[in-house]
Amino acid sequence: MNHFFSKITAKVALFASAVAALSGCIPNGATETKRPDLNTSPWAEKTVQNKQSGNWYEYMYLRGPSDDAPVAILLHGGIFDNRIWLNFDRLAQKYTVYAPLYPDTSPLYNRRVEDWGRVVADFVESVDVSPNLLVGVSNGAYGAIEYLLQNKTSAEGLVLISTVILSSSEKEIKKRTRMGRFAMRLSPDRLQGLVESRATGTEYSPAPGKITQKDIFYVRSYPYYYQLFSVPVTQGSRKQNTHRIDLPVLVMHGTDDDIMPLWAAKDTVKAFDTATLKEFDGQGHDMTFSIGPTLCDEILAFFK
Repeated sequence: MNHFFSKITAKVALFASAVAALSGCIPNGATETKRPDLNTSPWAEKTVQNKQSGNWYEYMYLRGPSDDAPVAILLHGGIFDNRIWLNFDRLAQKYTVYAPLYPDTSPLYNRRVEDWGRVVADFVESVDVSPNLLVGVSNGAYGAIEYLLQNKTSAEGLVLISTVILSSSEKEIKKRTRMGRFAMRLSPDRLQGLVESRATGTEYSPAPGKITQKDIFYVRSYPYYYQLFSVPVTQGSRKQNTHRIDLPVLVMHGTDDDIMPLWAAKDTVKAFDTATLKEFDGQGHDMTFSIGPTLCDEILAFFK
């Protein structure tokens, strides 16, 4: 969501035509960074195990205004984690909020886009809630969409931030497939080394609060990257049956997003029968972190 992750994804998407040049500058080895130990107040960071599957999940939590407050599930995307939602605490004015961290590996994951929905369902069952609102950012949108397609829910709304539907156009299909094939050709240390090397020279967008985007950076383990990048290759041009989602859908996108282009976001809106597009002038792919409070206000106003 920040410029670091934006630049990584952008580079990977374009690397198919420059693999040889890049291979020369990727470190032979990488030192995996540890997840920073931060005071994430007012969020609480918790761990839960699904009693049926045995799977463990880390998640951030905010209690809503009452015991019976509606529930919002926030799903991060790509090669970053759930702390990108730190500036979304205003949602607790209405919702009890859960923001799970996608696991590095999961027995539910078999290189298909549908599997993200299964992971989300497993988490939702773990915390024993019924989501009223699902919010997905970037690749997290696929988990939200697949959860809704696979489960009977009482959900009342869907929010998609800085994302495009993979099969919205042939151009996007080809771009994601190139990105996936390049990443999957790299060894674990080379892929993680690429991520780390890109992080060192990256500028981060300013954001409210004391915690910066760089403060929450860490490198995920290789299995997570492999899962992420293999999906475009295995899915191909298969389309999600998004027209089955009969809910109000709010699509929020920055006009300067160079990872998920605005024109593709407009195509994403067409993939739903009940979608509304809200554009944010001058904002890039990192706006979930940099203007989180503003996005929260938009969501609260839309689903009032």
